[in-house]
Amino acid sequence: MEYSFSWRSEPNSTPRTADIVECLAENVQEIWKEPLTRTYQWASSDARFFRYAGIPTLQYGPSTPSGIHSYNETAEVTDVVNIAKVYLCTIVDFLNKKIDGRSCFMRIEQIGQILEIVECGSIGKAAQKLYMQQPNLSMAVKAVEEEFHQPIFLPYPKRGSV
Repeated sequence: MEYSFSWRSEPNSTPRTADIVECLAENVQEIWKEPLTRTYQWASSDARFFRYAGIPTLQYGPSTPSGIHSYNETAEVTDVVNIAKVYLCTIVDFLNKKIDGRSCFMRIEQIGQILEIVECGSIGKAAQKLYMQQPNLSMAVKAVEEEFHQPIFLPYPKRGSV
């Protein structure tokens, strides 16, 4: 009998004590009034691509124990709302932590601009939706990147480029 592997992923994880996990744990405690259960996911996910790029990454979400990762996975609406609160608070807390001994602060407006770019798929389209000039939105992203010493967006080649 012969067999071959058509897909492979290197093991990867975010350390249980990483800053982003600690931010998440604090917000889980605040919103759910119970401690975070820190576990490792046994399955593969696209989160590995962010980890490979050095971007702090975690996976956290609602589900019922009997339906997790099933084809008809369900979650209570209140759980989804609370998870969204946990994520939003974690994002704000994590982005406002001290970096290299200095306080960095990301305003809600900046988070909204970045999320709009992600949703639209381009800075130009996001600028139109935000009623901004594209160069001004580009400068706002550059200012955040400089403050955090971290690129917000990874370069993505245009179609047809090599």
